[in-house]
Amino acid sequence: MEKKLFGIALLLTTVASVLAADTNAPICLCDEPGVLGRTQIVTTEIKDKIEKAVEAVAQESGVSGRGFSIFSHHPVFRECGKYECRTVRPEHSRCYNFPPFTHFKLECPVSTRDCEPVFGYTVAGEFRVIVQAPRAGFRQCVWQHKCRFGSNSCGYNGRCTQQRSVVRLVTYNLEKDGFLCESFRTCCGCPCRSF
Repeated sequence: MEKKLFGIALLLTTVASVLAADTNAPICLCDEPGVLGRTQIVTTEIKDKIEKAVEAVAQESGVSGRGFSIFSHHPVFRECGKYECRTVRPEHSRCYNFPPFTHFKLECPVSTRDCEPVFGYTVAGEFRVIVQAPRAGFRQCVWQHKCRFGSNSCGYNGRCTQQRSVVRLVTYNLEKDGFLCESFRTCCGCPCRSF
């Protein structure tokens, strides 16, 4: 009996560790090739459903979406409002200028680009649909600051290290038809480190 229980416990631990370390999860947002290699997984029906839900929130709060943040009236979503495309700038997504990265003097060459993620993996490794509702006036953007690999600007005794930061974005729960404010990791800088 004890051997059976031990075997079941070992199996559950293995399954949990495999699920926790999802190999599909990329380093940064917007790097996902899509589930099973598909580049687009958010169907037109889901997009329309999200648009209608965002429009309902905008009408409920009396906010058009083109002025103040649609979700700013709710304290839980206040953190998510700063990544709206109309207000976010590249420096908002940089991390190495702030603690604990101020001690890095050099930065490797960085490729900077903006993106509008439609899905991604949370910091807990859970797959989520990220809210993008352009018709309702709500779009979320992040700026990626990724190392240009192959650069040798750290000198002979260091190497480029990709730093990531956590951003809070509005997601849509399809099962419960509701919004959440969740954390995702995104690339934010590339300091040189000596090893």
